[in-house]
Amino acid sequence: MAKNTLESLSARLRPRQNMDDFFSSQEERDDAKRERIHSINTDLIDDFPDHPFLVLMDDEFEDLVNSIAEDGQIEPAIVRPVPGSDRYQMVSGHRRLAALRRLGKKEILAVIRDLDDDDAIKQMAIPNLKRRQLIRPSEKAKAYKMLLDATNHQGFRTDLTSGNNFQKLDEDARDRVLEEETGVSARQIRNIARLTNLVPELLDLVDDGKIKTTPAIDISYLSPKTQMSLVKAIDENQAFPSVAQTKKLRQMAEEAKKDLSVAAVNELLKESKPNQIEKIPVRLDRIRELLPEDGLSNKAIEDYIVEALGYYKNR
Repeated sequence: MAKNTLESLSARLRPRQNMDDFFSSQEERDDAKRERIHSINTDLIDDFPDHPFLVLMDDEFEDLVNSIAEDGQIEPAIVRPVPGSDRYQMVSGHRRLAALRRLGKKEILAVIRDLDDDDAIKQMAIPNLKRRQLIRPSEKAKAYKMLLDATNHQGFRTDLTSGNNFQKLDEDARDRVLEEETGVSARQIRNIARLTNLVPELLDLVDDGKIKTTPAIDISYLSPKTQMSLVKAIDENQAFPSVAQTKKLRQMAEEAKKDLSVAAVNELLKESKPNQIEKIPVRLDRIRELLPEDGLSNKAIEDYIVEALGYYKNR
């Protein structure tokens, strides 16, 4: 009885092997683990939810279309299965998919990966952020926000400890992981991600370059109602806030502890800003011989020109 019990216990403790291990070589087992490239019908692929990057039909896209037309699809896309269906979700390769559809192609070469939402976000966002040349501020902000959320969700890491003693990453450790993956400081990522707090009207102005990123970050701390007051004030004054003005606007809102009216924002925007005073460029080589002496400062040259124009007008 004791012998049978000992043999039974020994059998349970003995490492189990898959029967395939007895009939396959190490090379075959390694090959089975490698990712394979599949040909998938383009009609079975859905876009990534809330994908932050637009597929622009620009010159770069046309180059991609021409490249695929001539040489075929060189780099495979990455997709993940949609649970409970025969469909897939695009993770990386939206532009390649759009190019293939433009060419009337019905198949796309793709690697299929089982990814959870957070890993899928990272594999979607990081390559785009590193590879794309032109990224609008709104696209970068949304991608960074998604990455921050994904990193926060992945607060538990099993690769940092052994066994079942999971270790929760603190904020500093999560920041280090994020910086290693993106090559961008966590502080900068958080600042840019704040642009997702802007109302659409202001975010469009940032994309158009009419409001710079630094003042836009200060504006992002304002309530949506105060932001809309700013939108109306910009329209009425046909002027955009400077860095100093947005800092003052944020300070006013914090001190008032309430939404700012259009009138209050108007008063602030009416303040003159050196960077918004209209300037007329004049090439120095065109007027050097007309100046009374060499080595004059820019202010002295400006004063001399104004005085000369006044004299000319009076005459």
